[in-house]
Parts: sequence; structure tokens; C-alpha cells
Amino acid sequence: MTEMLSNKSDFMALSSTLTAPPSTLQKIAQRYMLITKGEFMYKKLILVLIGLILFLGGGTAWAEPEAISKETGESTTTPALTNIGFMKNPPKELKEKFSMCDAFLEVEWIDKEKKIGYSRYDVYRNGKKDKKRAFALVHIDESRPYYAYDLSVPEFEGVGKIGTKEVFLIIKKGKVFFNTNYLSILYDNDEKRLDFDTIAGTRDIYDLTLADYKINVCIPYPDNQRMWIAEGKQIDKVYNKEDAQKVVEKIKKYVPSPFPLHGWNIGEESWITDINHDGIEDYIGGAKIVYSYGNTYYEAKVFQRDAHNAEGYYSIWSFPPANQKCELRDPQEWAGKFFFTTDGKNIFLNNKCNLTDLTRGGK
Repeated sequence: MTEMLSNKSDFMALSSTLTAPPSTLQKIAQRYMLITKGEFMYKKLILVLIGLILFLGGGTAWAEPEAISKETGESTTTPALTNIGFMKNPPKELKEKFSMCDAFLEVEWIDKEKKIGYSRYDVYRNGKKDKKRAFALVHIDESRPYYAYDLSVPEFEGVGKIGTKEVFLIIKKGKVFFNTNYLSILYDNDEKRLDFDTIAGTRDIYDLTLADYKINVCIPYPDNQRMWIAEGKQIDKVYNKEDAQKVVEKIKKYVPSPFPLHGWNIGEESWITDINHDGIEDYIGGAKIVYSYGNTYYEAKVFQRDAHNAEGYYSIWSFPPANQKCELRDPQEWAGKFFFTTDGKNIFLNNKCNLTDLTRGGK
């Protein structure tokens, strides 16, 4: 069908797309290129305008907006990010099962039973990709998983210089030793210990990220049946400043505790997710979980945090309005180490509490 720009309003509509994503611009180009031969001068003018649009719009990394919140009509944007460590072509079944994951970190497993592997990836700090890539151990520990134990150090404290193959052999034959600041492996009849420092310590990168908190980055368990959500979408990274503030203000009235309290509460640095799959944004910030239920929001309550008895340390969580509870136990003190995993259908707190069920009132 032949279509033309016939009046001033068509020009205004076209010019208003200067900030549209390239996919939208291409559709516009295809549409308005279909004009009759008798419109030759008109065609030249349209071509110039389309060229200007494509030139101005093509320099920005865009992605189509992804609507999350039915309640407010808000939307988030998944920016185009690159990281040498992300799977280039994730298997179709992996992408379908874990659709919330925007990227998967590639891990070569050294010991699947210990859930220790290694990866090479780009590091983001302060919103920019660091010049030096990471070569690091990934350990999906049952209490405190971490992906940035530095393997690029010239030597290991107390051990000296040893090759990568020998390091991997020690990991396979040794056993994991609890250490608050390091991943440690005991070996040679537990007489020796190999400590792996973090990249934060060796390179002074204390806000290391894989994607600047702009996308959901997942790290697979060795069997690919579960994902550790290692990094989430941060409110102030996917919304502009004005919209981010609106989101924060919206949540404030539902959170009775002090607001905000840096990473330990809900604020612009909180992650956006949809815990209970109702199509409305939920928010995670440190030890705070705020979720939609019906026509309102609730805050998960955590009490007796890091209390301890003969069995070790424990924390108890309660989820209104049904006030169902979940208890988390650990043989060592947690020091606030909360993390999230998914089996593709449910989201778990510390791989134990089923948040999807708990925030649905057990439905």
C-alpha cells in the first residue's frame, strides 16, 4: 500500500522520533520510503529527514522498553552491554527456563561438587569498563557465593608462586575452609592452606560489577538447574533521575522502617524484580524486601537476625499479610550475607526460602 506524509502533523510525528530506538527508526524509514513517483521532491525531503533521524539516533545503545509495572505503567530499559565473560550464545532451553536472566556468566568448573570454577570477564567500576579484565575463581558457596577471587595474582601469601594447574589440583584434592574474607582451601592433610583474595582487595575495586547494575546477570550452578542472581537491575540505572525518584517515593509509604539507609534499605540503589510474578515491580535492598500483594505493597520482616544457639546462627523472616515465616540457618555468622537464586519458576532467599510462594501468601 502506498503511504505518504500528507500534512504538517506527519512531519511533527516523524521529527518527534529523534530519540526513538533504531528498531523504531527503521520501521519509520520503511514506511515513509513507500511514496509515489509523483512525489519526487517530497521524497528527497523525507530522505533527508530520515537520514538525520538515523544519524542522531544511531550513536546510542538502545533496547526496547520492557513493561513491568501494571500498577503505575512504569517501564524499565535493558541497555546493550558487553562483557567478554557472558555466554555469547546461551542454549535456547537455558534462556527459556531462566527468562529473567539477561546474561549468563560463562564458568569453567574445576570441582562441580564444591561448586568452584573459574571465569574471565570484564569488570565495571563507576559505570565504566575497567581496562584490566578479571581472571577469577567463582564459588557458589551455600552461604556466601562470590565470583571474584583473584587468580591473576603473581603469588599467594604463605605459598609463593604456583602455576594455575597446581592451584586447580589443590582445589580438587583439598577442602573448603571457612574464612570471613577469603576463599581458603586446606590441603596436604590439612597442614597447608591456600587463600584466595578478592579482586576488591588486590585491585582496590570495592564496587566491582559485571554490568553496572543495568541488567540481571545470572551465574549457573554446575547442573544448570538453578541460577545465582549475581547482579540485578538497579532503580537508578534503568530509570532516569526523575522517574527513579518517583519509584522511591511510591515505595516509601509502604516501608515503616527508617528510609533510606544506603544499601540496607530500599532506595535508588535497590534492585528491581518481580518476585511473585504478578507483573508488578518488587524491590530488594540489602536486608529489605518490598513486594506487591493485591493492591498494595508489604515489607518482609526479619528479626532475631544473627541470633545463635547450639546449632549455629539463624535469622527468621516473616511475610505479611499472611505472616508466613522462613528460618535461615548457618554454622557461621552471616554478617548480612543475603543472596538470591532461581529455579526458573521461583526466587529463593539464600537458596532456601521460597520468596515467590511466601510473597503470594502461600498460594
